Amino acid sequence: MASGMLLWMAAILAATPGDGGAQPLSTDPDQETGVASAIAKAPNAAAAATAYQAARTLDRSNPAIPRAYVQRLLEMGQPQLAARAADDLVALDPKDALAHGVIGYLAASKGNIPKALPALVKAARSNPENEGVAYDMGILAIWLIYAVDNPVGAADQQEFMEVLKLVQNKRGFYDGQTYCKDAFAKCRAAADEQRQRLPQLKAALVAAMAANPGLELQLRTLNDRAVAADKSYRQMQIDKARFLADSKSPNSAANAAACEAGMRHAVSEAQRAKQERGPIERALAQRNARILQCKRDVERAEKTIAQGDKAMPLLTFRPPAVKGMVVPEIALPGAEEAPPVPAPLIQAIETAPTFTAAAEAYARARTVNARDAKLYRAYLRRLLQLDQPRMGIMPAQDLVRLDSRDPLACGVLAYASGAEGKIADAAALLVRALKGDADNAGINYDLGLLSVWQIRANDRNLSPDMIAEITEAFAVVRAKSEFIAGAAAARTAFDKRDAAASKAPPVATSAQPVNSQQRAYYEAQYAEAQNGVDRFREDKSARGVAQYRAFELRRQAALIELRRMKESQGGPGGAQAKADPPLPWRPPAVPKAAAPVVQNADPPQPAAPQTPAPKPAPSDNAETQLKMAKMLLANDQKQRAAQILQLIVANHGDSAQAKEAKDLLAKMGF
Repeated sequence: MASGMLLWMAAILAATPGDGGAQPLSTDPDQETGVASAIAKAPNAAAAATAYQAARTLDRSNPAIPRAYVQRLLEMGQPQLAARAADDLVALDPKDALAHGVIGYLAASKGNIPKALPALVKAARSNPENEGVAYDMGILAIWLIYAVDNPVGAADQQEFMEVLKLVQNKRGFYDGQTYCKDAFAKCRAAADEQRQRLPQLKAALVAAMAANPGLELQLRTLNDRAVAADKSYRQMQIDKARFLADSKSPNSAANAAACEAGMRHAVSEAQRAKQERGPIERALAQRNARILQCKRDVERAEKTIAQGDKAMPLLTFRPPAVKGMVVPEIALPGAEEAPPVPAPLIQAIETAPTFTAAAEAYARARTVNARDAKLYRAYLRRLLQLDQPRMGIMPAQDLVRLDSRDPLACGVLAYASGAEGKIADAAALLVRALKGDADNAGINYDLGLLSVWQIRANDRNLSPDMIAEITEAFAVVRAKSEFIAGAAAARTAFDKRDAAASKAPPVATSAQPVNSQQRAYYEAQYAEAQNGVDRFREDKSARGVAQYRAFELRRQAALIELRRMKESQGGPGGAQAKADPPLPWRPPAVPKAAAPVVQNADPPQPAAPQTPAPKPAPSDNAETQLKMAKMLLANDQKQRAAQILQLIVANHGDSAQAKEAKDLLAKMGF
């Protein structure tokens, strides 16, 4: 069957391509909202990301929003930034060709062909006219024939063959297969060339390692001479002091003078050893550099030969084509060599008075170097200082990609996950954040919430390994005041839930009475495991840690059984209990922004009265909402704009934004 499939594919590849032009994976204009239109008009990737995040906070169910963001990133040649938005778009519209094309392109660029092939098949089935998708399908068609190690399943290959009929006459498909054939040919040619050079490279490495074999011995001898001279100098110094102190001996002065001469000789000997050591050290460094270069040449040749033998050329795929698209930078070449973000741009983020100003400064800094972790840390700190933690989700995700253990980014994502009810994700992120910042008040508070949730929640979905990790984290912060406060807040929330459940009318249940012997058995198991946990808690040896985790898992298993018995009897916390209550999660704590220091040429006057502190600016949330409402009005979305304006009036009182919102509502007739 496999041979027949390859013959059929070979017949398809031999067909003459047509002149089918590239048609963009366009969006449905009837589904585009005003917010999506604003994303499409964003001048750069940072502005598009800000508009997309703001739009998603208003409407998370409209596929036009992530579709517009993905398309705008493709137009700007930044497909690598569209991964999460493409996943969001697939979740809202599983048949969207644009999203599947981006997912397939990104997976193929990373060499993950088993993931890329099904996604590109879905994109080609929905829109076979797209040149980028047809180009990637052409590459995969050749790859499936020439690749030695083919991890793609038979079912996926069969589906690929069926969809191949839709794109085989497209120009992009022909270009892709031509490029891939050339890539495999160049890969084999490079492997053959390096295979011929490899004996010479290995001989050069052997010669470099054998050159000047006595350098190490000479350097060691000179070091020994210098050490001996230093010891002689110190001993002569001690003897000289002893002879000078012995005034009764007639030879004390002569002996002291001899010691002085010996000290001068030792200093001269040490200097000669140092001078002779310099040329030898330079020659040795040159030899080691030559050896290192020869090793790299051999390793590079062997890698090229292995790629040729396994038929694994480095392929460059294309993202889906859209109108106005620029040529993308494949795999961000040279991004690692980009200069760091200048300090003035970082300072502009740190001193921004509002969220809007911080976002604009952040967008400017990203154009310099989007891989500078300092940029994201500064922006996250400023968002937290401005009480806008939800706006920091996407920057936190970008920072985690650069530094997976950054405590600030992990803390923001843990806060967002906990607020959305994804407790398992929040637990993993909190453990990671704690390892980087064990004194952060927000992280410790959330761990306190988690400690009570782990015991009293009805729907606990943590793995045994995660339970062991968070238990160790609880032990680290158990005495912190923030942890205690978080645990108290969680207990209050669960107490309210149980009180409400106890007032509910009884529900008929078919539960059987709990066996008292069973209960006694699990209570004994729980007590024994608790004793083991307490005994090995402070033992940091490998055996102690293993025993601690084993006892903790046994304790958790016994606790689960005891809770199940209690729940089978109904009552508070049992079968009649309500769903788990929402917990008051907190973002990571950051120090307050320092007031800017104003330099004054005149000395301060002690009698001068202090200027009163400025009144706090209106809420950044109101300002952001007002801008969003104006954007909607500009795109004829009056109903949604009116809803946002009414929220501003209701929540922000007599602020300037509320007054402007009232004027706009009056003009609209509301």
